Amino acid sequence: MVNCISLNPSLDKSLTIKGFVFWDINRVLESRVDPGSKGINVGRVIKRLGGKAKIFGFIGGYTGRQIHDLLKREGVYPELTPIRGENRTIINLFDIVTGKEIRINESGPSISGLELKDFMDKLFNSLKSGDFLIISGSIPPGVPIDIYKRIITKANRLGVKSFLDSDGEPFSRGLDAKPFLVKPNRYELGRALNREIKNVKDVIEGAREIQKKGIEVVVVSGGKKDIICLYKDSLFKISPPHVPVQSTIGAGDALSGGIAYSLALGSSLEGALRLGVAAGSAKVMMPGTKLFSNSLVKSLFKKVKVTRLNL
Repeated sequence: MVNCISLNPSLDKSLTIKGFVFWDINRVLESRVDPGSKGINVGRVIKRLGGKAKIFGFIGGYTGRQIHDLLKREGVYPELTPIRGENRTIINLFDIVTGKEIRINESGPSISGLELKDFMDKLFNSLKSGDFLIISGSIPPGVPIDIYKRIITKANRLGVKSFLDSDGEPFSRGLDAKPFLVKPNRYELGRALNREIKNVKDVIEGAREIQKKGIEVVVVSGGKKDIICLYKDSLFKISPPHVPVQSTIGAGDALSGGIAYSLALGSSLEGALRLGVAAGSAKVMMPGTKLFSNSLVKSLFKKVKVTRLNL
């Protein structure tokens, strides 16, 4: 079973406009609303690929009810912990004239100690040895900065394989708990190592440094650039197909979802990387937070190139 943690769920509103201006009204050409946050995105991707995923996190208020209802419509049934606060909203603004995106993120509700305990109890009463646990995204106010480290440490004792995809101090502290797989992008890798990542050589050196912490698989994404994966003594370069880009929102989550779903089915790491990159490529072809079709992923899967490099 693939389990996804989404500590800071959101309601994502994607708005398309034609020529953003500050001095007049901006008319919306198209709009859509989707359940959001990295963990929820991963769960939605796995469902779209034909799998099942449990989503654990916090839900509260009118916004929370909307998130829950939207997930149910997609056939995703989350294991969310009720809270007194209101879930956050994220605004994704896309300008078709400039091709630029603007993201406006609320910080999220404050979580109490009792609410956090309820979440942890629900999560660890569900996890079983052999499960996969995807830990991704930001943490809301009130949650300890080392929460991911705590979760990974406990999951390791249960024989659960953890994937960590976060940023800043929650990510850095989580690394100390030795998750099975980490998936930073180049900027997140640089922040974790406190240095700039300029090229592929820097990516490989950074991945090796992360791996020395006791992490089995390090996957570094880079937008349109090749994905680099370090696994034990093997180094892979995964080249995505050239596709028209409408939005990069959720592409990294699609990559994580594809990898996790494939590994849960028993696929090789190489096959999982190929599916993850195909899913990420399919996602950038969609506007805003809209998901892709499974048939599109299958067509792109054949175009993903995986190359073994020498260390």
